[in-house]
Amino acid sequence: MKIIHIPRRFDSSSWGGTEQVVLQTGLAQIKSGNNARIYCPDSNNKNWEENIKGVPIKHMKYFYPFIGLSKDEKARLDKKGGNIFSFSLLWNLLNTPDVDILHLHTIKRIGGIGRLAAKRKKIPYVIQIHGGLYDVPETERGDMIKPISGAFEWGKALGFAVGSRKVIDEAAAIICLGTKEAELIAERHPKQKIILTPNGVDVERFTLGKGARFREKYAISNSAKVLVQVARIDHQKNQLLVVQSLQDILKKYEDCCVVFVGPITSQSYHDKLVELIKSNGLEKNVILTGAVDPFSNDLIDAYDAADVILMPSLHEPFGISILEGWAAGKPVVAANVGGIPGFATHEKNALLFKSNDKAEFVGFVLKVLQESIPGKMHPLGADGKAEVAAKYSWEKITSDILNLYKDVIDENSFRK
Repeated sequence: MKIIHIPRRFDSSSWGGTEQVVLQTGLAQIKSGNNARIYCPDSNNKNWEENIKGVPIKHMKYFYPFIGLSKDEKARLDKKGGNIFSFSLLWNLLNTPDVDILHLHTIKRIGGIGRLAAKRKKIPYVIQIHGGLYDVPETERGDMIKPISGAFEWGKALGFAVGSRKVIDEAAAIICLGTKEAELIAERHPKQKIILTPNGVDVERFTLGKGARFREKYAISNSAKVLVQVARIDHQKNQLLVVQSLQDILKKYEDCCVVFVGPITSQSYHDKLVELIKSNGLEKNVILTGAVDPFSNDLIDAYDAADVILMPSLHEPFGISILEGWAAGKPVVAANVGGIPGFATHEKNALLFKSNDKAEFVGFVLKVLQESIPGKMHPLGADGKAEVAAKYSWEKITSDILNLYKDVIDENSFRK
């Protein structure tokens, strides 16, 4: 089977959950004997090709169909939510032979390009929703569109030409990570075929981390309690709650250290976070590593160094860092939002607190720290490790997706 994955962006310098999912899905598909590749607009705005872990990736030029966008505003949109267009992507999709299915990881104009190409080639396409479609607070949505508030958009004709508003309704299937997003999509698109498919994780890799190496690199003492959050620095990920809670945690564990691992996708939020850290005198207790090379030891070492993995998100379609934490055998404290309660069970493999409830968050973190025994896996981490090994390997997840492809290809053959 020849498969093309189409994300809105794929940038190894700003790696996140979507990039991880797209790459690992493609890699597992190739290992199972299929021909999978990634076509995507390039944030460096150039045409070039690379190969990561055996997955071929073709990067293509794109542009913002707006008048009046500054360079800084374009950079902000690149990181999150920018509605771009790429003639190069359309040309390459139309001229790649023998494609069986397109797997879109985005909608809007880039999704419309995928839709048009699939229609011209008479093949089906599926869409995988990685969050941010309907399950987004209005305040965050406003921040996402702020860079274009003073610009004139001339690209609506391009969106109309490729059918960007028809992308969801004409897809052969919609793949959702979490139940809440699936329910919201079903309400608005009742005729659509919606499939719940979780993210996966490279279970073996996350057993290889060396926490001592991470602590040495960032000058964290061996005795310090370490709280790790692996996520973009962004409103959605709610790092502010962690910093606001740290003073209470330090009353019990004075050498506690919080480590935020991930790229900045909202500069204004990052600046607010840094200001809060400084105003509370927490510079010695908070580390922001920035983006880490997803294929280096830094990521797996961070998980191994952690006493607790945090996910305090305001909304979250799934939460791949929970799986990664489980694979490393670590206890998780997460917000009870979005798709998280669909796979994480409170007091079994995680402690789930009410969204933005500082007191409950602090209480759960302290509970885990107090229960932890040096050299012994916490029961939450042990249960999570068993859960992830049984259900969330990329091989299993990808097998389910390949079966979906076969179903929609068979259905499409009757329509030709």
